[in-house]
Parts: sequence; structure tokens; C-alpha cells
Amino acid sequence: MLGNAFDPEGISVNPSNGHMYISDEYGPSLYEFDPAGVFVRALNAPANIIPRDATGNLNYAGDRASTTPPRLETGRQDNRGFEGVTLSPDGSRLLAVMQAPLVNDSPTARDGRSSRNVRIVEFDTSTGNATKQYAYQLDALADINASVTANAPVGVNAPAFTSTQQGRSIGLSSIIPFGDSGTEYLVIERDNQDSIALTKAMEQVTELYLTEGKKRAQTWVRLLSNLQKIGLPADQIRHLQEQDDPALIAEVLKKFV
Repeated sequence: MLGNAFDPEGISVNPSNGHMYISDEYGPSLYEFDPAGVFVRALNAPANIIPRDATGNLNYAGDRASTTPPRLETGRQDNRGFEGVTLSPDGSRLLAVMQAPLVNDSPTARDGRSSRNVRIVEFDTSTGNATKQYAYQLDALADINASVTANAPVGVNAPAFTSTQQGRSIGLSSIIPFGDSGTEYLVIERDNQDSIALTKAMEQVTELYLTEGKKRAQTWVRLLSNLQKIGLPADQIRHLQEQDDPALIAEVLKKFV
């Protein structure tokens, strides 16, 4: 493993021997453990998905958007490595999905943000080597934005994704076999639309139940920002702040869940 850097995202268990395969976003890496949780091996990730800077050096901590060297030039985007992982029905192959396009998959800039193509990497479980890479094409930005607008709660002006969010805020999370043929799989394509802000807003509503005075005022500062991010109209936000009623805010947030 890469020192103490282990960011597990997915797990798949081989029913024939109980061995567990865990995907790691940081490397990106795939690790095999026995049923007791003892490390067995790291599978051999293909060289093209490993993050490197302009000089070709490995750079696991680099940022794809940095304006100063050493910025990432190839391989996975920062914090966008392997997500979901699954075994083929016969256990001979392991498939792992990248969360987002590679840095160098972008057609216009070397940061992956404008690409729609996310890689699914196939491994041979007997050798531990990567054997194939498949391209999964994300939904087009225009289609996603149209869906966001159409499905927004009444009275909510849901913010649209920008061109630089195509291959960053939209990506893949999970993969499972579809049937027993080993040739078809289901994946979850997801976006980060409002999810982080919504989660934080719900946490801050809980804080309102528990705080008074200065701490309550500080909680409101953070909550106002997140209510804006999820698209609540300004007049509705003002009304909620004037009422200062966490139960009322929680009822509004239910529309987004």
C-alpha cells in the first residue's frame, strides 16, 4: 500500500474462497485480502491510470488544476481513482470503475473536466494483471442539466452544471454483473448536484436543535450558504432565517431527499 494512504471505496467477495477485493481511490489500487482480513497482494494497475507529472514522475499528491509544477499531466485526477469493483459471475475477472475521466482524457485541457469517457478496467484474478480497459460514456451535460431542471422541487432554482464539471462532478460509483453471462454489467452513474450541500444543511439543522447564542449564529452562517447552494430562492431563505425553526427547515429539505 501507499504508506498510510488508503481510501477504500468498493468491495467484492469471491464466493469460492471468501477472498475480498477492495478498490482504493488514492492509487488507484486494488487489494486482495483473505477471509481473515490478511493482505494477500496488490493487483497490477495499468500504467496509464497512475498519476504522473510533466516529467513522468509518480505524483500521488498532485493536483490536476494546479498552475504551478508539479501538476498532474496523466493518469487519474486527484481524488478520482477506483470506485466500485465487482467480480465476473465465474470469478475469473475483476472489473473496477474509475470515478472520473483521466487527466489526459480531456479533449480541450489536461484536467479531464470536459471529458465524458470514464474507464472500466478489467483484471485477471489468477495473474492479478489488468487485461482490458473499456470506455463508459457519461450522459451529455445538456441532457443532465435538462433533467436537473425538470426534476427540481417546485419553487427551487436548481443550479446547472458548468462545462468544467462534465468530467469532475459527474462520474461512476458502482458496478455489478447483470445476469450470469459475464458480458453485461450495471453501473451507477451519479452527479454531485447539491448532495454535499444538502448533507451539510441537514447536519446544521440538527445543530440548530442543540445550540444557542454565538454557536447558533455561526451555524446559521454555514446553513445559509448551503441553502443557497441547493437552489432555494432568496426570499424563502430569508423567511426560514426569520422563523429560526429547525423543524420548518427540515420539512423544506425533505423535498430534496
